[in-house]
Amino acid sequence: MASLSSYLAAARMRDPIQYTIFSLKSSNLFNKHPHFHRQSFQVSSFHLRNAVKDQRFVIRPNLEFRDETIGAKIGELRKCSLSDLRRRAMDAVHSYGGNLEIATTMANRIATFVFGLAVALVLTSDSFAEEQPDFSYSGHKGPEKWATLDPSFAMCANGKAQSPVNIMKKHAPYNPKLVHLTRNYNDVNATLIDNIVNIQLLFGNGAGAINIDEKQYNLLQTHWHSPSEHTIDGIRYDAELHIVHKSDDGSFAVVAILYRLGSPDPLLSQLKGQLARLHSEAESGHPGSRFPVDLIRTGELETTNTYFRYIGSLTTPPCTEKVTWTILEQVREMSKEQVAALRAVMSKENKLNARHTQPLNGRIVELYVPRGSSL
Repeated sequence: MASLSSYLAAARMRDPIQYTIFSLKSSNLFNKHPHFHRQSFQVSSFHLRNAVKDQRFVIRPNLEFRDETIGAKIGELRKCSLSDLRRRAMDAVHSYGGNLEIATTMANRIATFVFGLAVALVLTSDSFAEEQPDFSYSGHKGPEKWATLDPSFAMCANGKAQSPVNIMKKHAPYNPKLVHLTRNYNDVNATLIDNIVNIQLLFGNGAGAINIDEKQYNLLQTHWHSPSEHTIDGIRYDAELHIVHKSDDGSFAVVAILYRLGSPDPLLSQLKGQLARLHSEAESGHPGSRFPVDLIRTGELETTNTYFRYIGSLTTPPCTEKVTWTILEQVREMSKEQVAALRAVMSKENKLNARHTQPLNGRIVELYVPRGSSL
C-alpha cells in the first residue's frame, strides 16, 4: 500500500487533519471475486485544514489485484467532495456485493455506519470513474451556471441539440418508419439512492434491455424529476420518470414517462418504505444514502403505445448530446403523497429538479402511432 505522504504528494495536499479508512468485509466476497486479496480494499480521504464545505478531497482506492491492468485502472487517484465520499464508497461495495463498514473520525466524534447491500453486481473497471453531481437546480450552481462549473459541462451552454424540449403535437409528424418500442425487462434487485439532485433506482445485473433501430441498449437505472422536464403543448406535468439505457458503444437511450396527480403509481408504491428511510436520513443530516430493494417488478415500465421520438441530450451535466429520447404520449398518474415523498428527500436547492425546456434548433420531434390507431 502506498504511504499517506505519497498520496499527499501526488495531490499536492498538505496538513491533513482527517484520515478515514473504509474497509470492505464480506464472507462471500472473495469466493465471488478470487482476484481480490483479503482486506485489500481501502479508501482514504484527506480533509484539508480550514476546508470549506465544497472543498475537494482525494479518494484513493487500494485494491490489490492479481490482474495488474484492472488494478491500475481502478487504483488511479480520484477527486470528489466530502459530501460524495460515503456515496462513492457505497458505490464500490454495491459493485462488489459486500458489506461496508465506515468508521469516521471528525471533531473528536466517531460514527460507524454499517450497510448490508444485497445486490451483487459484476466488477467493472470504471467503478470509481464517474464523479457525483456537483451542481444544483437553483442558486449559484443552478442550470444557468452549469456550463461555468466545470470545463466538461460546456455543452450545457454551447450544445445545439439539448434536452428537455416542449413537444407540440400538431408539429410532430407521423413517421411510418418508427416501430413499436421493444422492451424486455426482468424483475431484479435494485438500490434506491438519494442522488442529491434526484432519487435514482439503480438496477442490478440482468435488468433487461430495449431495442431501437436494431441496436440494444441495456437498462441501467431510473430517476425522477418533479415537476416534469419535457412539456407537451406547453403543459408541464407534476413529475417525469426517466428510464436510462446504455449500449455497448456508450450511447444512451432514455424513455420518459410524464405524470399528473391522481392514483398512486405502482412503481413508486414498491419503494414507499425505502423513500421514507431516505427522507429520514436526509433530515438527520446524512444526504446521499441508499437502501437495497428486493425484486423490483418492472412490468409497469414495459407498456408502450403512442410515443414521440427525437435526438437530444442528457438533461443534467455534462449535457452529453446524441441521446435518443422516447417520450410516451400517455400521461400516467402519481399520487400527491408520492410527489411529496420524492421532493421531501431533496435539499431546498433541488426540490424542483427540472431543467427548463431547450430550443429545438431545427430538430423535428416525430410521432409513432401503433397500427390500427387513429392519428
